[in-house]
Amino acid sequence: MTTKKGISKTKPRVVISTINKKDYKSAIKEIIDYFGGIENIVKKLKGKIYLKPNITSSVFHAYTNPEIMTSLIELLRDGGCSKIFVIENCTQADFSRNAFMASGMTLAVESAGGECIFLDEVKQIPITVNTGEQQYDLEFPELVINDLVKEKKNNTYISVPKLKTHDMTHVTLGVKNQHGLISDASKQIEHHYGLHAKLASMLKIIKPDFTIIDGEYAVGEGPCAPKRNKELVKKYGILIGGKDVVAVDTVGAKVLGYDRNEIKHLTIATNMGLGCGNLDEIEIIGDIHKFKERVPYTKERVYPPELNIKIIAGKEMACREGCLGQVESMLDMFLFDANGQGNFSVVAGKGFSKRDLENLQEPIVVVGDCTIEEVGDYLQSKYKDVRIVRKCSDLTAISIVLLDVTKPDANVLADGMDIQKRIENELIAKEKGCNAIFMRLTN
Repeated sequence: MTTKKGISKTKPRVVISTINKKDYKSAIKEIIDYFGGIENIVKKLKGKIYLKPNITSSVFHAYTNPEIMTSLIELLRDGGCSKIFVIENCTQADFSRNAFMASGMTLAVESAGGECIFLDEVKQIPITVNTGEQQYDLEFPELVINDLVKEKKNNTYISVPKLKTHDMTHVTLGVKNQHGLISDASKQIEHHYGLHAKLASMLKIIKPDFTIIDGEYAVGEGPCAPKRNKELVKKYGILIGGKDVVAVDTVGAKVLGYDRNEIKHLTIATNMGLGCGNLDEIEIIGDIHKFKERVPYTKERVYPPELNIKIIAGKEMACREGCLGQVESMLDMFLFDANGQGNFSVVAGKGFSKRDLENLQEPIVVVGDCTIEEVGDYLQSKYKDVRIVRKCSDLTAISIVLLDVTKPDANVLADGMDIQKRIENELIAKEKGCNAIFMRLTN
């Protein structure tokens, strides 16, 4: 049996810690103690500490618990750290300043002595990613590259994702959490069948020094669980932590009911030698065997007949990670959570027959370059109201079109935050170069 001080030199260690009566600080401390304390987690106490939560948006269970962030910041400060920053660029369809405020993250971080940095408002620089098969540039925040890549020996990067499944990647844990580092434009790059290789290859550029998964609740059908189905949010009452992000994610995936070989980005990362994705080669502290349920990742795809919605997916290709998945994720929110209206069609993917495109309900939303190239002109010649969304995964553009088509309840999408305050925040963010869509809801 390995003791807390006897850290294994042969296997990466992952600790599953139980949260007792919302005592997050004790649960975090238990994990850190298994690695020798704060001084063995943080490279330099006087260096900068960057914490990266998962704040997809401020909607129902789509973000790391702010109280866990508060406890982590307090522990770091108690251990002698003073320069603590919480960083994130949330989903393309909103902007981070509002997501932080509406979720309660801004107040939680600042009250604990940390500072929020909204990555969609800072200077970006291009960094080349090489997947082994493709090479392209992604825009990373300059401060992230300077402090966590060039000066990584002095500064510490801790990822704090939430225990969630994901409609496009099965799970969204530490490796997927890094997608929130890059710019919105870069999120669109390879956000289709190439997403898995992209996520794994980003680890070659930047990798968390430590990862703590917020597993107080396990969330199904993520990244944003449907509000209408409360059964998709289940209390697990745990945190999962370790130094090897691939190993931590492999344990997290198993807790959610998935083997590593079902998670493409973890399999690629393991094969690249970027971490340990073999469960029998990981030293697991805690009881992983009590988690037996397979938490669902796919969203409901059935639209009630009265909504009169047609989704025409290409027979050759319609990427769950891109055009089709992005559309259906937005529709799930706009139609079911925010009481939007129907009477429209969506065409996405590649590989259509003329028969597929007969008698479509207008307006018709055409998504992605594959679709536009194959049938865009035909649809525009045949129908009067055709809305074109270029690129596979421009979630902002998809959202703007679908907002206009479905006309959801803006107050529901505001997530309990005053709409006027959101508009004020949006104006501040736009002045700093952030592209936002929320004001569209209020016109």
